[in-house]
This record gives sequence, structure tokens and C-alpha cells, in this order.
Amino acid sequence: LSLNVSATPNAGNSYLIEPTINGAQNLKVILTDPTKIAAAIPVQGNASSTNIGTGSLSAPAVTSGLPLNPNLQDTVTLTFTSPTTYNVTDSTTGTTLASGVSYSPGGTISYNGWSTTLNGTPQTNDVFTISANTGASTDGNNAVIMGAMQSQNTLLGGTANFASAYAQLVNQVGTQTSQLQVQSTAQTNLVNQTTQNQQSISGVNLNEEAANLIQFQQAYQAAGKAIQVANTMFTTVLGMLN
Repeated sequence: LSLNVSATPNAGNSYLIEPTINGAQNLKVILTDPTKIAAAIPVQGNASSTNIGTGSLSAPAVTSGLPLNPNLQDTVTLTFTSPTTYNVTDSTTGTTLASGVSYSPGGTISYNGWSTTLNGTPQTNDVFTISANTGASTDGNNAVIMGAMQSQNTLLGGTANFASAYAQLVNQVGTQTSQLQVQSTAQTNLVNQTTQNQQSISGVNLNEEAANLIQFQQAYQAAGKAIQVANTMFTTVLGMLN
């Protein structure tokens, strides 16, 4: 992730990066025809019907990234010159890719952006061919490979599969949400406490001030009544002396 700030940053500046906030907004179905799903592998491996050994090829897998190897679907022939060595020829271009290759049962054979494994015991003149998978109406190996990815550790640096990575994500979101709720409650309590302290210091509490005004008003009225009674009594005494 690389960021460029155009203006000169100042102290206190902050930037919020949300690269996936709208990640699911544009998800939609584009392909509605199941026959157009690439369930097959673009190349296939076959053993010649005239082979006399027990050698067998596994289904080839495409190993090159995009763009694909331009020779991916060339016809490549493995011809055993002995039970332990074979030659590799690109029959489409007429190019010899390798000669005298030592055979190792179960070893990986990779050319033109694909790889396969050869097992068993081939014999001299046995031939194996990797070629374009034309039609591929009965081949679902690509779908099988993609399905197997659900149990492979392909995420988080090769330590988690899809299910475990999603579970970790849900757990992380839940933990952070809980932490934020606790922080929010603590901040709310702090604001309330600060407000109470400010009001107690400034004395600006409207309810309390209104109660005080009523109390003072009642005291003033009582004092006025006492003065009125005293005045009446004083007037009465003066009248008696006269």
C-alpha cells in the first residue's frame, strides 16, 4: 500500500483509509450460462494405446500465471528411450525440449506452463502425450482443483484456509466491536462526570437556582408579613396610650 499526500501535513492531521468499505457493493452475477464455466483444464494427458509398461500420467495442472504461456496447448510428447530415461518433444513446433531425462516415479514434469506427474513402470518406446483439451465435455478437473482449495492453506501467509480465515475475521471484528463498545461507555461516563464537575464549580444549575429563588421569595414574604404584624401591634399600642 502506497500513499501520496499532496499538501504539506500539519501536526494533528489524520487520514482514514477504508480500502474495502465498498468491497461487496458491486458484486453481481455476470455469467448465467453454466456451460461457459471453465470446469475443465485446457490441457490433457494421455498414454499411447501401444504402451506395454504400467506408466500413467496424472491430470495436468496449469502452473503459469497470467498471461498464459503461449505454448500451453502445444502437443508435447514424452518418449521413453529406456525404462529410466525419456525425451521431451514439442510436436507442434517440432522442438526438442529435453533429451535423456531421468525418470523418477512420482516426480513432477513441467513444460510450457503446465505440470503433471508420471507414475508406474514405463517400458522402452512407451509414449505419453500432453495436448490441448479440445471439447472437454467430460473433464471437470479444474472444478475439482478449485473445490480442493477450500481445505488448502492459501491465506494469511499460508497458515489458513478459506473457512479458518473467515472465522478469524469474524472473531477479530467481534473483539474489536466489543472493545469499541467498552471504550464508548467509558468515554460517555467521563463526559457525564466532567459535565457534573463543571456545573458544580460554575454553580449554573437551573433547577437548583429556581429552587433557591422560590425559597428566598417565601422568606421575603414571611419577613414582610412579620413587619406588617409588628406595625399593626405598634399602632394598637400607640392608640391605647392616647
